[in-house]
Amino acid sequence: MTVGPYRIIATTRGAGGRERVFDFTGDVVRVGRDEDVEIRLPHANVSKLHVRLERHGDTVYAVDAGSTNGTEIAGARLAPEVSHPLRDGDVITVGTRFDLRYVAASPAGAMLTGPEVTADIARQIVQELLATGAAGELADAGAGPELVGEAGAVAGVTYKLPAPDSRAVFGRGQSADWIAIDPDLSREHFEIYRTWSSVTVADLLSKNSTYLDGVELIADERRPLTDGARIKAGGCVMRFVDPAARYLAQLEALADAKPDRDRDGERDPDRDRDRDRDRDRDRDRDRDRDRDRGPSPSPDPSPDPSPDPSPNALIPTILLALLVVGAIAGLVWLLFT
Repeated sequence: MTVGPYRIIATTRGAGGRERVFDFTGDVVRVGRDEDVEIRLPHANVSKLHVRLERHGDTVYAVDAGSTNGTEIAGARLAPEVSHPLRDGDVITVGTRFDLRYVAASPAGAMLTGPEVTADIARQIVQELLATGAAGELADAGAGPELVGEAGAVAGVTYKLPAPDSRAVFGRGQSADWIAIDPDLSREHFEIYRTWSSVTVADLLSKNSTYLDGVELIADERRPLTDGARIKAGGCVMRFVDPAARYLAQLEALADAKPDRDRDGERDPDRDRDRDRDRDRDRDRDRDRDRDRGPSPSPDPSPDPSPDPSPNALIPTILLALLVVGAIAGLVWLLFT
């Protein structure tokens, strides 16, 4: 019997509650912050591999993969590497930051989620986290993409991109959103278009063209902007700064050995207290066991072996023996001569 796809609806806690949809048919779906998982949740509270969704027959199970900050269903924390069967409508809380609602059957015609969609959704989540100040310790609250002027009429000027989905036009005319006084610019020279998953630039049939990292753009053709890319229009040079890309790079380099943290990014006092209590209990148990065994028998005392005499210590003895032998020989000689 062919089993159809199931759906996961992801929402970010404290970031507006926007829903992201994933549809899968595979036997194993990995959830975590790592780049190559099937559901990427880009936050430091999420382990690189946090939880697995494993399908056996027509049942999907949630299995915590030994995550740092835990996986919960209906408020109950899952034991690591123990399969928990999911029922339609169950909500899985991942790392205190994300809720994943399980839908046992995807609607007819649903498109399966592939790597490109996963990457786009991850960037959308990052933009949402940055915009709402929920990204945690790795990013500044409210940070968003911007163009930083480096040369020409825009030197020292910063243009912050409007919220998705939106466009902003750069030029010298009054119809432009960002205006610079430069005779080599067209009235509407180029536009920046921002969505939840990308930022692109397009030349608007300008008289002197627009250049992206030294390459002339084809008019009306959108090209993606990456962090650090430079746009040249007339005598103006601007560098694109993308906090989302930098945040993802920091997140990728982050080790899983972080201490347990609560939803505010601080240490969880309840977990610390439980860990201290367990350590004290183990120490008391070891002390009781040693007391029940009684004192260990002392080993029989034995005299330390005398150290071997060194060659230097033998020299006086040898000299004394030679003197005695010489004296005896002299006495014999006197008696018989």
